[in-house]
Amino acid sequence: MTKTSIMPKGMEDFEDLFLAFIETEKEEETKKQAKIYEKAEPIYHKIFDEMPRLDKINNFIQVGPWLDCIKEYLRNNPSTINELGIVDVYDLRRYINPFFIEELAHLYEFIDLNFDNLDLSDEDIELWNKSTMFWFVTKLWLATIGDTDCVVQKVSGQGKIFYFLVPLDDFIRTNRFAKDKLTKDELDKLDEQFKEFALKHKELKGNDND
Repeated sequence: MTKTSIMPKGMEDFEDLFLAFIETEKEEETKKQAKIYEKAEPIYHKIFDEMPRLDKINNFIQVGPWLDCIKEYLRNNPSTINELGIVDVYDLRRYINPFFIEELAHLYEFIDLNFDNLDLSDEDIELWNKSTMFWFVTKLWLATIGDTDCVVQKVSGQGKIFYFLVPLDDFIRTNRFAKDKLTKDELDKLDEQFKEFALKHKELKGNDND
């Protein structure tokens, strides 16, 4: 007995056309993003190449000074918004930040903080989940910059990607998702556990290099 589709022929054709349209839209968006990044790279170098590396790192960590540099560029080059098809300074930051992270990756060794290696009790897992701070994180690295261990954080949401660089000592205590959800004792415990987790990866990486 021949199996027939319960979907009307016209509906099958519509579904095929719709799926093809979605795939085309994705391809067009990927090409569009690639062109914006291509145009954003020389802008990154124009803004930051002359800045000393430590100043660049400190500005990135503090966020405000980093944004001020980008705002100054846009004030002097207002046509950039139309040329790149961006909305504002925050949009330009999104396209500029990956070039800085890539630069750091060439200068410093990044250690992938793999959450699969967490050795937590059920109670600890409940604590980490309660903070909600890791829900939107797609990638975490540890990089030792000078004498400071820093967490490089890649966050994605609503089709956008953001990068943050935070000293390990501040990573838990300054995160609003941790501060807003946890009591002081819980925050202290999560801070201690996360530092132990990060430094364990650093130690393991060091042993791998021996």
